[in-house]
Amino acid sequence: MTDYPVARAVEITAKGTTLTSLAQFPAEGVSPKADEVFGLIRAGVVNSASIGFDVDTAEPLDSGK
Repeated sequence: MTDYPVARAVEITAKGTTLTSLAQFPAEGVSPKADEVFGLIRAGVVNSASIGFDVDTAEPLDSGK
């Protein structure tokens, strides 16, 4: 739907393999695309989201073996 941010994550929680985020959208009228996405969420058309991020640094995880 979009390649740029339409909201920001104000709270992120992880339980097991589930990641949940509380999104904050800008005030209505600030961004037509954000208004569209928020409207689709409210209408029940969109019920999930994907994230994108760039890794600055990384370390391998201990595999436990």
